[in-house]
Amino acid sequence: MRKIIRRLTVLFVAAVVAVFALFGTACDKKDSSLEFIEEGKSVSYTKAKNWGSFEVYKHTYSRLGEDVFPIGGFAGPFQPQAPSFNGQVQPDFLDDYYWELFADCGVNMIVFTRNEYREMTSAVNRALDQAAKHNMLFFVRDYQVNMLGADNMDSLASVMAEYINHEGCGGIYGLDEPKSSDFARLKLLHEEFQSLNYEDRDVYINMLPNYASTSAFGDYKTYEPFLRGYMEEVKMPYLSYDYYPFLSASDNLDNINLAGYFKNIATIRAVAEDYKVPFWAFVQAGGQWSGEGGTPAMTEYPLYPSEGAFLWNINTLLAYGMKGMEYFDLIQDPILEEINIAEEPNNGRNYTRFGIVGALGNINQWYYYAVKAAKQIYAIDEVLLNASSQGIIAVGSRASQLGTGEEIFQNGKYRELTGVNGNNVIVGCFDYQGRTALYVVNNSIDEKQKINLSFDAKYGYDVTQRGETVSVAAETLPLTLEAGEGVLVVLRGE
Repeated sequence: MRKIIRRLTVLFVAAVVAVFALFGTACDKKDSSLEFIEEGKSVSYTKAKNWGSFEVYKHTYSRLGEDVFPIGGFAGPFQPQAPSFNGQVQPDFLDDYYWELFADCGVNMIVFTRNEYREMTSAVNRALDQAAKHNMLFFVRDYQVNMLGADNMDSLASVMAEYINHEGCGGIYGLDEPKSSDFARLKLLHEEFQSLNYEDRDVYINMLPNYASTSAFGDYKTYEPFLRGYMEEVKMPYLSYDYYPFLSASDNLDNINLAGYFKNIATIRAVAEDYKVPFWAFVQAGGQWSGEGGTPAMTEYPLYPSEGAFLWNINTLLAYGMKGMEYFDLIQDPILEEINIAEEPNNGRNYTRFGIVGALGNINQWYYYAVKAAKQIYAIDEVLLNASSQGIIAVGSRASQLGTGEEIFQNGKYRELTGVNGNNVIVGCFDYQGRTALYVVNNSIDEKQKINLSFDAKYGYDVTQRGETVSVAAETLPLTLEAGEGVLVVLRGE
């Protein structure tokens, strides 16, 4: 019954989104300045210029699809070891139901799980089977891998032999948020793994944000040299990092460290580009873990991030050229571990404040936001994965928070685009197979807005919003975006 209820809910959400996409899309059919390009209708417009080819960096998996956007989950489905607390029982998260839930959210990789291979071999083997069944990749966490060093790294193949060739295996979990002191071992691990030539498999590593303690940077002292040292030593095929912008229920874009958030994206983007790899980033699915390691946190309401904030987190990253992402947390941390992810004062527990799925198996609000995001991502991933990020245009009172780095087009123009009009707007500027592509984001988490893009001639555009694409022609393109929403605009060529 629960599967039927859940599926009906998803279908209802999808139906609502489809209605909005049809009647409230970015391009309003009532706008007389627009001509809709439809089969059997002749519409004249200037063909977009071919600006030549640019190098594209992406890292995808053939088992998922060459042009399928990698979306990871941290922490993924697991078998609880001690499943009850005061009569509250955790479900079997390895059940089909949860894998189907995460597939709804677009998740296609499980990059970390609570179950370690040597401690719970049967559970991890079952997870691998489920990953294969649901067309996902599962990265195995194996403490014997982590015990290998310079004197015995050549035994890696024998350590992984039992699981590495499983059709559901995406590779091995290397480390989350390594310090500079971890680089030497990670270099050995990655070099050895690469030498074994496993097809479509990786070592998974994710890097710290720029607000991490400087002690983690070691001799590099500051963040960017730390990242460059990592890429120089470990030589990963992607650069993944995390940054969680929302720390309380009262947070908004005018009181968080917005400049630090965009600075981190710009730094990651620059380092990834220099090392000719794509960048991946974590998206915040819940909050209120600030009590970790200390006094349990009191749950704040409304729960955060909101839908607008959640979508803004994803869409700003896409505008900067992100080509893979991970959700934290996929499943709220186990209820028995004293890490305060669910704990409240006076032995209270809250299972709704954190994670796409709560610790008792409950669906949390971020599930519905992720379903909505997935519809857009998988409608545009072929374009964005094969596009080269050229820079950013920022408009409005928050534009200064994006800084003055070389990625910012200070004159507000890009190729055919001559102007952007709106209250707070970010435009990611891309080259897609020689043509101009734009990812337009409402840089507000609580206000809908109208945005106008002005061009130097009347062009044709393929506009994708909420997973639906319409084709229009105009010299000025009017868009309407909900809070945090993103829209892809691709100029039509020959």
